[in-house]
Formats: sequence, C-alpha cells, structure tokens
Amino acid sequence: MTMHPVRWLHEELPKLVQGGILDPAAADRLKQHYGPPPRSPWKTGAMVLLGTLGSMLLGGGIILLFAHNWEALTRPTKAALAFALLIMAQLFAGFAVLKKRDSAAWTEGAAVFLSGAVVASIALIAQTYQIVWEIDQILLAWVLLMAPLVYALLSRMTAALVWVGSTWWLFAKMEIRDDLVYGLAYLALAALAVPFMVQQFRSHRDEGRTLLLNWTAGLALALGAIRIGVESGDPWRLVLSGLFGLLFLFGVSLEIDGESGAWWRAPFRSIGAIGLTVMLFLFTFREMWGDDMGGTETSDVLTVFLIGIALCALALFGGYRLIRDQRYHQAALLLTPALALIGLLAGRFTNTPSIMAVLANLAVLAVGLTLCIHGFQHHKLGTVNGGLVLLLAVFLARFMDIDLTFLVRGVAFMVVGAGFLAVNGWLYQRSRKEVAS
Repeated sequence: MTMHPVRWLHEELPKLVQGGILDPAAADRLKQHYGPPPRSPWKTGAMVLLGTLGSMLLGGGIILLFAHNWEALTRPTKAALAFALLIMAQLFAGFAVLKKRDSAAWTEGAAVFLSGAVVASIALIAQTYQIVWEIDQILLAWVLLMAPLVYALLSRMTAALVWVGSTWWLFAKMEIRDDLVYGLAYLALAALAVPFMVQQFRSHRDEGRTLLLNWTAGLALALGAIRIGVESGDPWRLVLSGLFGLLFLFGVSLEIDGESGAWWRAPFRSIGAIGLTVMLFLFTFREMWGDDMGGTETSDVLTVFLIGIALCALALFGGYRLIRDQRYHQAALLLTPALALIGLLAGRFTNTPSIMAVLANLAVLAVGLTLCIHGFQHHKLGTVNGGLVLLLAVFLARFMDIDLTFLVRGVAFMVVGAGFLAVNGWLYQRSRKEVAS
C-alpha cells in the first residue's frame, strides 16, 4: 500500500459497506474518527510549482514593462517604480500571510515573488544612481534580505534560493579574489536557512518541497566544496574528500533506524556518495598524484593542510562507527579520505604517484565488490548495479591504457556486457522467486 492510509481507508469503506462487512453507520464513524483524507502530495506539489512559476512570470513581466521605456524615465521616476515593485510584492506577501496562510501555493509564490522583487529593486536602484556594486555585493545583500522571508513566510523555495544565492556569491567572490576565508563566510551565509531546514525536516520529512530543498542544499554544498577544494591548492585531495565524506556521513545519520531508503529520498547521502566515488575513481589515475604533497612553508597552505587532515580524520572516525555497526558497504566509500591521508604521509618522504594509483585501483575494486556483495545479500538490484558500474568503470579505464586491437577490445566489451546482463537477470529471477514464495 503506497498511498496515504487515511486516503486508502476512505476508498475502501464504500466497498466494505457494499460487501456487507460494515454497516453505513460504522463507516461514518470511522470517517469522523480518522478525518478527511489529506490532499494528494502530487496535487499540492503541482499547485506550488504553478504558483511559483506564476509569481516568477509576473515579476518578469513587470520588469520587462519597466525596461520598455526605462532610458526615457527620470531618476525619481525610476526610483519610484523600483520601490513600487517592492511594495507590491510586500502587499502580495502580506495577503498570503494573513488570508492564505494554509495555502502552500500562495505562500511559496508570494515568497518567491518578493525575493525576486528584492534583487530587482537593488539592481534598479544601483543602476539608476550609478552605484558601483559588484555582483558579489548584490548577491550578498539579496541573501541577507531573503533570509528573514524564509521564517516569515515559512517558504522552502526561498530557503532553497538562500542556498543558491550563497553558492553563487562564493563563486563570484572567489573569482575576484582567491581567499579561502570566503569558504567559511559561505558556510555562515548558507547556515542562515539551516534552523528552518531542521524544523521542516522534522515535521515534513517526506514532502516534495522538503526533498527539493534538501537536494538544493546538498548540490550547493557539493559545488561549494569543489570551489573551495580547487582554491585550496596542494591539499585539494584532503579538503574535497573530507568534505564529501562528512556530507555522506551526515546523510547516513538521517536514515531512520539505520535503513537506507531510496537514493532520491536521501540527497545528502547520495551526493556525498557520488562525490566520494568520483574522487576515488580519479585517484586511480597516476596524474592525480603529482609531486605536490611535499609541503610548503606558507602559513595559509599549512593551515589548509591542517583543516584537510581534520576533515579526513572526522570522516574516518565516522567510517569506524559504520564498521562497528557492520555497515561495511557504506564504510567502504570512506576509503577515499583514507587514501588522501596516505598520499599526504607517503608524499612527505618519497614521490609515490604510481604506488598511490595502484592503491586507488585496489580500493575501487574493494568498494565495488563490497557493494555487489551487500546487494546480493539484501537483494538490492540498484546496489549491485552500482558496484558493477564502478568495477566496469575502472576496468574500462585501465583497459584503455593497454595497447590492444579493436577486435580484442570488442570481444572484451561483449564479455563484460554479457556478464553484466547475466548478473542482473539472475538477481531479478531470484527476487521474483522469493516474493512468490
């Protein structure tokens, strides 16, 4: 039964009455006891989506009307129009709060409209009075002004925009000046929406808007981690693997009773796992282990090294706890920060790119086999396929490094593909037999 229990009950009661199992009075009492069925989440999601899109189109249309004769207007008129747009959006939001508080479509649409009006007004005023603002300054002001709207209108869409705006600000700021202190500022800026996210996760864990918010936050964190990792210089392996490891562990900690749900319902776990897997695959290439681990005397780089080591150490501690709980298929992914730490220690004494590449290939094989074994034991076709894809990827990467004829490569591809299909078919048939029995 995949539908809501109360909705299912309301659909079954007429059948039970018709079959003589319940009398009409008992059916009515059950309806009164359990209340009306909740609105379909798909219908609610569609209403929210349409309301949000409508608000965006409305705001865009108004801005286009302004732009039609914008150059011909005087400065006071331009300023008045900019503030008029903002006031109209505030009135719209006020109406949604006072009259349509229970409508997600109204509150989300009003919040998005007001968020767009805020950034449009900032840009229009700056353009009107020739105020020289860089894009990062506009984004910073926009995020800071959006944050209160998240709590005033309880808008998950606006919270997602806070994450988007914060990540955009990080990229814009580090484009102007490469300074890793902006990474900490980015986390502080994005954290403005975290208390609201925690409250929504506790009360509306499985709603579509909550999942969308969590996916947005997870992707924003991943992009931010990549940007920070790229700017960290030599310690990029430590920083990135540590950040992805902690993101993965955070997602694992949100699982109910240790049960891994569908990947699309666990954005932080899924994004962290993808990041760790991609990094582990990249580590299998010798070029990823260049002679850049010898260190430097620059204090900033040494600080980043220490931060990277701390991140990896925390990730490995989380991996130890997963092993203690016998969740080996999840702990295996944390071989990525372990390799980064080994590369750091080995690189202090000798140049070992070839050795580290071999270790990374062995780690990929270990992770792939662990996923396959776990999938076979628990009859999870997706997990088996994930392990097979990882094994296939490293096989193809190493296979391409060898100088072979097209005939040999073609035969090898056919054999691997046939094995892939055979394993899937066998597991599918086994699952069907167990369900039938």
